Amino acid sequence: MLALGFLAAAALATTLGLPSASGVATASAAPAGAAATNASAPEPDVADLKDEHQVLQPETAAVSIGLKTSTSPLSPPCTHPGTSGNRVQAVYVYYGSLPNRIGSLKPYVIDAMKRANGIVSASAKQTGGSRQLRIATSDNCQPSVAVAHLSSSAASSFAKTASALSAKGYVHSTRKYMVFADARYICGLGQTYNDDQAGRKNRNNRGPQFARVDLGCWSGSAVAHEIFHTLGAVQKSAPRSDTALHCRDEKDLMCYSGATGTSVYTSSSCTTSVLDERLDCGKNDYFHTSPKSGSYLATHWNTARSSFLWGGGPTYG
Repeated sequence: MLALGFLAAAALATTLGLPSASGVATASAAPAGAAATNASAPEPDVADLKDEHQVLQPETAAVSIGLKTSTSPLSPPCTHPGTSGNRVQAVYVYYGSLPNRIGSLKPYVIDAMKRANGIVSASAKQTGGSRQLRIATSDNCQPSVAVAHLSSSAASSFAKTASALSAKGYVHSTRKYMVFADARYICGLGQTYNDDQAGRKNRNNRGPQFARVDLGCWSGSAVAHEIFHTLGAVQKSAPRSDTALHCRDEKDLMCYSGATGTSVYTSSSCTTSVLDERLDCGKNDYFHTSPKSGSYLATHWNTARSSFLWGGGPTYG
């Protein structure tokens, strides 16, 4: 069963209605005929990304868009069409009377998505596996970027942004929506279902779910962090969970000190800086391409088995 609840303080909770797609399906949100969730679906928790991945200085070229991740960008596998099946869809969102800047900002969205993909690939290789994000791509095999214009009232609120996008048709079960907000209110937020069951029926193995990064956090590491919340990391039952949808292994993409109820890391075994850009440094909490029989990740939800990854497991159902 899903154990859904509200997070306190540092891991902000939200309520999000997910309306039926009837009459509101859009090509930018998902391909025609894609299945949609309905309004009775349970609601996910929302995990926030604070000091650990906060971008403190702008990169030279991006002018305050976000610090580049050191992991090299990796183009997603090229398929035709690049929208079939489960996909992670990048969405550029601008608000109110502010201009649509997709023309100048699109290269940074694409770069962040490709660097996030590079992080996934490099992380999988650590356990002898192969994984990449199933990123929605355009005809030229680059990450596609949908564009949405929302009311200014949604700019400061993750919940309102997600709700407004749902109303515009971003409600499809084959999509995780990675929102690049042209705003400066948060660093990053992502929805996670507290469902640790192993196998294809885990609720995190389908969409829709939303993640958001604002200007200043448009980096590959921040994007990968938020996407993996939508894939189900980090479950509260994980060995080194902080009970606030993160972990406590120091240098790890999904771990940081200071989340709800925590102030120090539980382990000093993961101290190499590059591990801040790798998934599950101990390979025992949320990501392992070939976990040992009987281990936590062999008997609980393992994001390496997500159907939103190339090389992952079967789709929900």
